[in-house]
Amino acid sequence: MLRELGKLFGSENKVKLLRFFLANQTSQITFTNLIKKVKISKNELKKELKNLVNFSFINEITIVDEIEIPVKQKKLTKKQKLKQKKEGTVQDLPKTILKQVKEDGYEFNKGYDFTASLANLLLDFRFVDRQEMLTDFKKFGKISLFCLGGVFFRDEEGTLDVLIVGDALDKDKIDNYMKKLDADFGTELRYAVFESEEFKYRVNMFDRLLKDFWKRPHEKVLEKISTRP
Repeated sequence: MLRELGKLFGSENKVKLLRFFLANQTSQITFTNLIKKVKISKNELKKELKNLVNFSFINEITIVDEIEIPVKQKKLTKKQKLKQKKEGTVQDLPKTILKQVKEDGYEFNKGYDFTASLANLLLDFRFVDRQEMLTDFKKFGKISLFCLGGVFFRDEEGTLDVLIVGDALDKDKIDNYMKKLDADFGTELRYAVFESEEFKYRVNMFDRLLKDFWKRPHEKVLEKISTRP
């Protein structure tokens, strides 16, 4: 889906940025943090941001933040320490000080004319290729259950977007892949990953997370394990 939209809008990176700002319309973000969120190279990101500023889709701003700077402690001789102790002047010196720093940042232009139209197009994940996602996750272990809910059904009240159950799962690789999807979709996906035995236990214990998930709109893309007690 991202590939097709990239052809329509000129680049996949532009789509990722459009999605991010549409999904975070009230947020301000520094350039440094934006790189981490959308996973676009520095030079490419600068180019795409410049275009979006020119189109009045986003505003360029200055963000003032406070950072902690370590304070170099002056070493005292034993004689100086004894003198301070005798005079009652010994005190704990601060280990860090707060310093204000300014950094380039961006925010969504709330007055943009086509916000609703773009959001309806770019934040609609109902038609994401389910089988393509499943194929990707199969690289990280033996998947026995793969379900989608939440944003994939435009269900704002859903508490879970992706549910994965399987064996010999490489959870670190799954976490990294989910971060990639976050960048592609422009929003942080909520997900849960369980080994088969843990999932069976949770099912039999009527786990609250699973009960809530089954009640909401969802799709079992792959089901090779029972989801009932």
